[in-house]
Amino acid sequence: GRGGAREVCRWVCCVGMTLMEDEERITVLAYEAYLGAQEAMEKGYASVVSPLFNFARDRASRLVERPIPLTCEVMTIEEGRYHAARGTLHTSLVQLLQSIVMGGADGSGLETEEGRLRGDEAKYILCGHLTTAAKTKAASEEKLQVYPAGWTIPSAASRRAGVRCFISGAQIQGPELWLSQLTPEAPAAAISLADAVMWNAVCCFSPIGDGQLMGSL
Repeated sequence: GRGGAREVCRWVCCVGMTLMEDEERITVLAYEAYLGAQEAMEKGYASVVSPLFNFARDRASRLVERPIPLTCEVMTIEEGRYHAARGTLHTSLVQLLQSIVMGGADGSGLETEEGRLRGDEAKYILCGHLTTAAKTKAASEEKLQVYPAGWTIPSAASRRAGVRCFISGAQIQGPELWLSQLTPEAPAAAISLADAVMWNAVCCFSPIGDGQLMGSL
């Protein structure tokens, strides 16, 4: 079950990622982010759900030689169901769902029965109407998110430097957390403290994707 998978991931996280082969490291990151997205949906951590799915899709798409059963299409459908139920489908997710409906750029995704089923499911999500119930559910989940002290106050550092949240691209509001880098030439990245707490609660790896642990917040 998923609980067992999370336990395995937690143990694997104790192993230095530099000791793993590239594809093994990427696989661990993909699964941990995907499982984290599942947990974030259950806990109502809405603002980190899509970033976690994006992180998982990005890592899964890099596994060309040894692809994993967890495909980008499967993750997009799951994310689409979540946002459709809440009335919060966003543009980038709509584009991903449309690609599934069309079978990809060359239509090859519709050549298999599984691909056609995925296409129908994506079409169903896109054609669903936003209901008052969905909007009410989305509003009720807002209270489940983490709001640290001072989150309504724009960050002085962000205002001076024009820094945006690394995982969402939005202007950081309130306190921020600067993510450490394994290499000095890597660009500095910051996320809001609220998103950092929620991300760390469901995914132990840094959103930078270099295999570093988030640590304790």
